[in-house]
Formats: sequence, C-alpha cells, structure tokens
Amino acid sequence: MWQNVAALVLLTFGVVVAIIIVIIYLRMYRKPRESQETGHDSTSFEHSSDDEQV
Repeated sequence: MWQNVAALVLLTFGVVVAIIIVIIYLRMYRKPRESQETGHDSTSFEHSSDDEQV
C-alpha cells in the first residue's frame, strides 16, 4: 500500500516538475527575443504617446 502511494506521489511530483521546467525554459528562451525586438519598441511607443497626451 505505502509503496503504491509513494510511487504515485513520486510520479506526480516528477511530472509536475518536468512541466514547470519546460514552461520556464520556453519562457526564458522566447522572452529575450520578444523583449529585445517588440518589447522595447512597444514600451518606447507607449511612453512617447503618454508624454504627448499629458
């Protein structure tokens, strides 16, 4: 009984950790390119438009 519970917990924990690692890896891999290309342009454009309005 305890062996089944331990195996289930370890399996679930392993799957959850694997999913989290994949999500973090994809975000870290995609974010730099987007922030460098689109991020700075959008922020600078927003700031300039805000300055003009105010």
